[in-house]
Amino acid sequence: MKKLFAALLFLLSLNAYAQNKPVVSQIKNENLVNLLSSVDTVYFKESNEIRVVLYQVDNGSGSAGIPGYEDVSTKFLVAVSEFGEIPDQSLFSVGDFLAPRIIKFSALKNNDCLLQIEHGAYQNRKKLSLNISLKKATVVANK
Repeated sequence: MKKLFAALLFLLSLNAYAQNKPVVSQIKNENLVNLLSSVDTVYFKESNEIRVVLYQVDNGSGSAGIPGYEDVSTKFLVAVSEFGEIPDQSLFSVGDFLAPRIIKFSALKNNDCLLQIEHGAYQNRKKLSLNISLKKATVVANK
């Protein structure tokens, strides 16, 4: 009898979960749709206290501003969040860059993250280092 009762409870619990059907809805916020459609790559990094999500976003055809070319410039959106139920969060925009390449993206011991980017035309590449914390993103070296 106990086994039958346990099996019945199990089947009822499965039925309760099966009732929850996923809801699919179209997002009509045009700015959000354009932004998410422009994301090229997403990177993640965590330290002991924060999580950093780096979105590489294309600015659109011709945005590099080179006459006669359709080259695209890129910016990075840097989302920083604490862990927990009600975390502090920040969002920073860094750019615009021509042909960026991430050299290093690492968590530091002081709960900050370091982002190093190489960018620019082939013969004139430059490097930028960015220190990222919960409250600010600071250029620490620009060569």
